[in-house]
Amino acid sequence: MKKLYTLSLLIFIFFSSYAQIASLPDKVRLNNENDSIKDEKFDAEHKGIVFEKEEFNKGVAFSPLELIQGRVAGMVINSMDGNDPNPSLQVQIRGTSTLINGSELLYVVDGIPVQSPDFLVPENIQSIEVLKSVATTAKYGVRGANGVVIVNTFHETPKKFSLSYSTYGYVESSADNSMFMSADEWRELKSDWSNDPLMERDASYLIDYGANTDWMEEISQHKISQAHNIGFSGSLRNTQYSGSINYHEYHGIMQKTGNKELTGQLSIKQSALNDKFHASLNLAESTENSIQINDNPYLCSEIFGEIPVNFISHVNGYNPTVPVYDENGSFARDTSDYLYHSFNSNPVKALMNTDDNRSIDDILVALNIDYEVVKGLKLIVGYSYNNRKTENVFSKLSTSTIYEGEQHLSSQRNNYQYIEKTYSTKMNYTGHYGDHNIDISLGYSKVVDNFCNLYRDSVITYRESVITEGLTTSKSFSLYMDEGHINQSFFSVDYDYRGRYRLSGGAINEKSAGFLSNTTSSYLMPFASFEWSVGEERFLSGIKWLDAFDVHVDYGITKHSIKSSDYYEGYSNFLVVDLSGIPYIPVIPDLETKKELNTGFDIVLLSGKIGLTADYYREKSSDAVFEFSSFSSYEVGSPAGLINCVNLWNNGLELGVNASVLDKALKWDMSFNYSTNNNAHSNACLDAYLAQQPIGNFYGYKFAGFSDDNEFLAYDTDGNITKYASEDFYIGNGHPKSFYGLFNKFRYKNLELSFLVRAAEGFEIKNFNGVNFVAYAQNFPDDLADMEYPEVINYLRSIRSDLIIENGDYIKLDHVYIGYNIPFKNKSPQSAIVYVTCNNLAIITGFSGSDPEAAGISGDSPGVYGYERYPFTRLYSLGFKVNF
Repeated sequence: MKKLYTLSLLIFIFFSSYAQIASLPDKVRLNNENDSIKDEKFDAEHKGIVFEKEEFNKGVAFSPLELIQGRVAGMVINSMDGNDPNPSLQVQIRGTSTLINGSELLYVVDGIPVQSPDFLVPENIQSIEVLKSVATTAKYGVRGANGVVIVNTFHETPKKFSLSYSTYGYVESSADNSMFMSADEWRELKSDWSNDPLMERDASYLIDYGANTDWMEEISQHKISQAHNIGFSGSLRNTQYSGSINYHEYHGIMQKTGNKELTGQLSIKQSALNDKFHASLNLAESTENSIQINDNPYLCSEIFGEIPVNFISHVNGYNPTVPVYDENGSFARDTSDYLYHSFNSNPVKALMNTDDNRSIDDILVALNIDYEVVKGLKLIVGYSYNNRKTENVFSKLSTSTIYEGEQHLSSQRNNYQYIEKTYSTKMNYTGHYGDHNIDISLGYSKVVDNFCNLYRDSVITYRESVITEGLTTSKSFSLYMDEGHINQSFFSVDYDYRGRYRLSGGAINEKSAGFLSNTTSSYLMPFASFEWSVGEERFLSGIKWLDAFDVHVDYGITKHSIKSSDYYEGYSNFLVVDLSGIPYIPVIPDLETKKELNTGFDIVLLSGKIGLTADYYREKSSDAVFEFSSFSSYEVGSPAGLINCVNLWNNGLELGVNASVLDKALKWDMSFNYSTNNNAHSNACLDAYLAQQPIGNFYGYKFAGFSDDNEFLAYDTDGNITKYASEDFYIGNGHPKSFYGLFNKFRYKNLELSFLVRAAEGFEIKNFNGVNFVAYAQNFPDDLADMEYPEVINYLRSIRSDLIIENGDYIKLDHVYIGYNIPFKNKSPQSAIVYVTCNNLAIITGFSGSDPEAAGISGDSPGVYGYERYPFTRLYSLGFKVNF
């Protein structure tokens, strides 16, 4: 970090010595407090939806994306891990358009493409822009195929030096009562089942050890988390500068979960040569250390050996009558031998004897220079550098069952480094000829990616608890390095006539030498759009309450690519195989093609008090990659292979409303968004099997009850009840039909209140949770208490029936904020705010699990709930911010 700031200081001095006039602020869309609705109408070129800092969701945000969660129609931001400080977010725009490549978006931070924006500090983010349509993302090439999120940190700075400090702390609490049985409820259930003859065969694993243990509480912690941010900005002659230093320390509600991060950012902007020359330098560096309980290979293997299971599931399912410690002070355990329970480990012991340490270091550098060669013609040159280093270290201490007193420490280290350099050159001409305005851009950029993956694994033996480094029993090592290149040529033309008719078009030609291929491929991706300001026409000029009425239509073609990090090792040796009539599979699958047509309108009414927007889109992804080995009947004894075989369709409607409901002493601003998505896919190779099927369909038995002798019954295709029915019934779909978001902000004098409501409807969840606990656990969900033991045994067969299908619809009250602006008579401090917030305040749902979003509501396999990744919790925070 010292080297970066030294470099920035040298550049700062260099530019300052040649400065001639004061720098002008960047041209950005700013929302005026009294004219926010009119500005909320998209920018003149209809690029994307922009949220300024004042419009963000309030409350603790572990990822910058949570600042706009539930605010963008057609954009799903779903946390699989609830309030885990190390969230796993599902982010998707306009449905699933690829089956195997994932739905990852392209994130651009201050002009720098990054893998994730999570290293950013929310307090430093000034605006977030979302590009959804292919016509607006096409210029970003293949990487922008799923949508683009543009994050800007520092926009403009005051002429005088200013300083700000902000801080907050939060605590976390369980949001619901446990859905699993207490020790007393467990004993009552065992008593109810004890009279059943069938119970005799399984009685050996329902052992009462006499304790009353709340295992979730035993592995919980209740610590105060905190964050601190210092920001500064100002101007010096022709130079603007701004920067910040941030530190946060988050503690999850689970022991051994947390996140610590130190981040520094610096931005310098310079103008010279009578404002014809501009230069900007952005620097950022962050160091993050985190501890997690999810995805730790040793924690899972400590519990169930090779059986995949989540630690939270293990905690919920462990026998509540087992004490934490036995009479000797050692960790107690369930000694039953039912099924896989011999692999069970005391949850506290499993957590204490495993370590999880992860670190991420990010360095970003962006230098941009533009020079006005002649009036209207600018030359723009840019360079960016992104370096991300990741290290994961896992270890497990276990006692040998062969040699008494001998302990083994298993450890694993995984290092990963990704470096991306971007070189760009752009010529831009803007001309005004009477009623005609034209903007022409011609650009070229080159991206060089390098990544290195270093993996080491070792098992070290300790005898009699004495650490002896020389007793390494096994060791493995692997190293993988590769480089990729992307060359992009970009051309676009924007034409405007009298501000009424705007026509844009262009194309990007991308040549890439990917990680998966030694050859270079070239792809041409065109786009075009037309916008008509109907409200400017004479036939509407007499409507006084109509401020603006624009309609638009755009079309674009882009490509999807295979992620090298996911598929290099698994598919590095693609084989040419014949699948009984299916054409030969190429060594490297071709890219997928995505085409989209988007139409819509924007309306502003009543002097900017109401804004309406609507978009309807239809898109098709052709030649999508299909993993043929996922259908066992088509395996031919070869490794898994990929083939361009699938077509996917998405169409949907997106609506948005912004309104200034009250604008008197009490001010009330409201925004609402609604989106729907319908999808289908077919397999050109296997048409009979996958003919126009929606993504996320569930198939299985239709449950018809239990027989008199407690046998599982189902319906056959003729509607008859039988023990041997068809599994081919449609029993639900995990993809929500509609999403809703409602944001309200109230202001009265110095007091402000805001809250967000999010909802999804029209989908089902396949809840494996109860079935999994019946099969593998010693504790059970509460709803099993109403079932007879024979029914519970046959309940296991319901894993393939609609008996475990539940309605997933939900409404959430989220991001609640109450703030008070402290008035000051003196000029310093300029302002101060004290506030309280709550995340995840309430949820209304018929789903029996903790949180429907934990089932996954986007991607190619939505609506599958097998276990909890993190407890369902609420966050309560108290914060303070002051500006000098």
